[in-house]
Amino acid sequence: DRVMAEKFAELGGVAVGNALRFRALERRALRDPETRAYSRTYLDDAVRNEIHQANRFGHRFSLLRIHLDSDGHDHAGEEAPASGETRELVRQIEAALRGTDLLASDSWQTHFALLPQTDAL
Repeated sequence: DRVMAEKFAELGGVAVGNALRFRALERRALRDPETRAYSRTYLDDAVRNEIHQANRFGHRFSLLRIHLDSDGHDHAGEEAPASGETRELVRQIEAALRGTDLLASDSWQTHFALLPQTDAL
């Protein structure tokens, strides 16, 4: 009985470890680990939902593209890590957004803000 319990516990431990790794992967896919902004994939889904709501209920929405200037270094298309300045700027943008707005990151220097029920002004 003890040997069987050890094998069962070992398999249970592996299953729990895999579940925790999968959960961490899902969280990273939902938000950028550096800036904590939502991912581009999440934004695409949210925009599709807003388009559906806009067509159905006549609501308007705005989508802002925020491109941060380079820090003077040529990253040659590589993903540069978010600097402290970038993280701080993203925090300031998030602080200015309403609770219904969404900030997403496409790369270290390109971000999008989805503003439901707003017009171009």
